[in-house]
Amino acid sequence: MIQSNRNVRRILPSYNSSLKGYWRFEGNFNDSRGNNNTARAQGSASTATNGSVGGAESLNGTTSYIDFASTVLTSATNISISVWFYQTAVAAAYFYVQGVTTGCNPSAQGLGTDSSGHITATVGCGGSVTSTATYSPNTWNHAVMTKDSSSNVKLYLNGALVAGPTNNNGGLSLSTGNDMVGAAWNGNVRTAFLNGKLDEVALWNGVVLTASDVSALFRAGDSQIYITGNDASGRTYSDGTYASSCNAYRSGSYYRGANGDGVYWIKPGATAFKAYCDMTTDGGGWTLVAKNGDQLRTTIIASPSIDYNSQNLQSPTTSNAGRFAFAHIDTLFQQGAGTMRHKINGTNQSFFKRVTSPTSYSISAAMFTWSSTNAGTLNTDFRMYSTVANMDTNTSPWTYCNYDTTVGYPRDCGPTGAIVYTWFNLDSGLPAYLVTLWVR
Repeated sequence: MIQSNRNVRRILPSYNSSLKGYWRFEGNFNDSRGNNNTARAQGSASTATNGSVGGAESLNGTTSYIDFASTVLTSATNISISVWFYQTAVAAAYFYVQGVTTGCNPSAQGLGTDSSGHITATVGCGGSVTSTATYSPNTWNHAVMTKDSSSNVKLYLNGALVAGPTNNNGGLSLSTGNDMVGAAWNGNVRTAFLNGKLDEVALWNGVVLTASDVSALFRAGDSQIYITGNDASGRTYSDGTYASSCNAYRSGSYYRGANGDGVYWIKPGATAFKAYCDMTTDGGGWTLVAKNGDQLRTTIIASPSIDYNSQNLQSPTTSNAGRFAFAHIDTLFQQGAGTMRHKINGTNQSFFKRVTSPTSYSISAAMFTWSSTNAGTLNTDFRMYSTVANMDTNTSPWTYCNYDTTVGYPRDCGPTGAIVYTWFNLDSGLPAYLVTLWVR
């Protein structure tokens, strides 16, 4: 990747005279603007090679931050702050704090995140502005704060306005306190350390970035691919390409923009089609592959022509039946982690994980074909669990399945005995439940 793709001096060249500090962390803490605002690494802060593009600043979440010999921003208003951030978990942390004082507490202003996954700006004298949207941890996100001459604050997340304009006139005046990146002050104690990485930190005085400026910063460069679309059109990458599955979107480098639960275009094989993706629960990345309002096996198996890749699978809460073509289900299963989730009326019933390689395993034959012997043996070929946490840590795997010689595959499985209407018992005896099957 060409490192200039996110170079703010090239993206917004008309603002270069107002650019007071710019740190790219390409193996050092130098000010790329040339204003001699070299950052000082504190508490094991270091540079890393895996930044949003090129290098980044790496922070440990407990002691590391960087500061400067003096205040970088020379005004409390008409400012803009832009930063790329990567947090390993949702937590309260600060990207940048400007040293200011008005005789009130807190008196600093800066940009960071809260403990609920929002970006937030502290604007002095206890004032704050918080985004409506949340960010995703373990991926790169872009945040911008602007504050105009009337103290109107705006926040942008991944190119979209998510807060403001909100007036929070704290009457702030500058102090001689040092600005910081990656932490904040609480009295005389540093706090809100960031656990993760920061990149492309840019500060402007005398410039209030517009929405189009922010969009240009977010979208510039090949690495600026993002998710676009909605439930009606189906979400794709902004360059018109598709991921192979919901999990490929969720765990990919471009999970930003119009992300979250909803309808996406996926392309696990030669054909692209719409799918509903659960991107939030149980770790996210689940593709809805089959659904029935009452009797999953009876309706879908007895009517094999029903509802392939249709509108019926674009919502997990409606009772109309549907399933993907068996080849699509198998491809998603084999290309992914070899896991499935079974839900009834929105409640998890069980999690399935293939132990032996899923690359040639037909989950559709095991789940949907009445006479299949393809399922294998519990805790030899596959394991089952009550929660996704148990599955991820291989804790308390189920110990019971009824191997019905007439049917040809294990059914009525459970932790220690049979659980009625659970995995491998998707037959005509099901009551009127909303049953959904998901692959990851």
